[in-house]
Amino acid sequence: MNASNVPHDANEFDGKRILVTGGTKGIAEAIVNRMRRGGAIVLATARGIPKGGKLARIIQADVSTRAGADHIVKKTFDRLTRAILAQFVGLSWWNDIISDHGQACDLDGG
Repeated sequence: MNASNVPHDANEFDGKRILVTGGTKGIAEAIVNRMRRGGAIVLATARGIPKGGKLARIIQADVSTRAGADHIVKKTFDRLTRAILAQFVGLSWWNDIISDHGQACDLDGG
């Protein structure tokens, strides 16, 4: 079954602001697309902008480096103010980075 044919509530994620790391490939890309179809504002991270990718929806940075992760956090707060984090790449120190930026990790999107 094609993901776009799966029944969904177009307002299920309405008003939610979400950051998906590694969101331009694989399961993370599918989650980005599903959340957008459900009404969420979603930013994805990627090392490079994929062909046809929309710059307004992607933060280009290498999340495996501290500088890249700092860039992602800054850009996310600049664009979304606060967001739910959906982590799909191997990085275990996000809470340290978010704490360093003086922001709380908002897991409920409220």
